[in-house]
Amino acid sequence: MSKIIGRKPEQTLLKEAISNDKSELIALYGRRRIGKTKGIHF
Repeated sequence: MSKIIGRKPEQTLLKEAISNDKSELIALYGRRRIGKTKGIHF
């Protein structure tokens, strides 16, 4: 999560979802061209 700047509560939620054993749905939304999908590797 080091590439996400700020957003500490959101980082915590993402880390919990990734480490959870059950299925999770994570939706990223925001303005266009701000890098929502660039560099996401799990």
